[in-house]
Amino acid sequence: MPNEILTLREAAALLQIPSRILREAASKGRVPGRRIAGQWRFSRFALHYWLSGGAAPSLETRLRHAGVLADSPLFAEVMAVIEASRSGERRLVQATPERVAA
Repeated sequence: MPNEILTLREAAALLQIPSRILREAASKGRVPGRRIAGQWRFSRFALHYWLSGGAAPSLETRLRHAGVLADSPLFAEVMAVIEASRSGERRLVQATPERVAA
């Protein structure tokens, strides 16, 4: 399975464009990417989605696509906490042994 997270060079190769062009586009927000510790990183999924003309995928879509938490019985609860924090609502979730083992 190919890497989900790509370097600037890998993402440029995927898009078949020079790295310099991708760096400029990403720095202007025209291509989905993030600078981490001074280096560009790109999501393969986000690039494919962007290339197909779609808007940037939601966090939930990215998590489900990557398989992170998707099969966890806590997925719905985790997403509810995230959404609550975005709306300013405070919600406390206690870690119990049952939850941790799940």
